[in-house]
Amino acid sequence: MVLALMVALAGCAPRAVVTPPQPPIRIGALASLSGALQDYGQQMRRGFELGLKYATDGTMEVAGRKIEVIWEDTTTVPDVARERAKNFSNKTRWTFWSDRHPRLMPWPYCR
Repeated sequence: MVLALMVALAGCAPRAVVTPPQPPIRIGALASLSGALQDYGQQMRRGFELGLKYATDGTMEVAGRKIEVIWEDTTTVPDVARERAKNFSNKTRWTFWSDRHPRLMPWPYCR
């Protein structure tokens, strides 16, 4: 009888809920990482990365989702920046992307 009761109660035990892994938060960033303004672009990149690390206490996660930052070099040429921005919007589904050139695309651009 005890065995039957244990088997019956085992079916009532709470089950571990397995949630599927969340997709990462993808941030695309455009900066002048080479060319005449490379010093500013590199400072922007470093500052952005430090800000993310500070905001996430070094985990680079928000609400259990990893943060991925993909950088593209605009080479300080507006036409290259415009083309890279178009590639960002067409290449993949971004959570957020940013550039320093608001005249090229709306900033920030979110989906």
